[in-house]
Amino acid sequence: MRPLRRRTRLEKVVKATRDAQLPSGVRSALDDIHPPKGVKAGVAAVVAATTASAAISVVRRRIEGTASDR
Repeated sequence: MRPLRRRTRLEKVVKATRDAQLPSGVRSALDDIHPPKGVKAGVAAVVAATTASAAISVVRRRIEGTASDR
């Protein structure tokens, strides 16, 4: 028995778009979207780097805020 594989956010968006009532030209263009694993990994890496950068900025602001209160 294989474990269930959850859809990524990109796959959920593409599926929702496919399920919508769209003109035939748009639908055929969406059927051709199958991003390779390398693209998915690259997007995940960019998102992770952005999230880490934002978290570091928040920590620095907190440290600077407590240091200026003294």
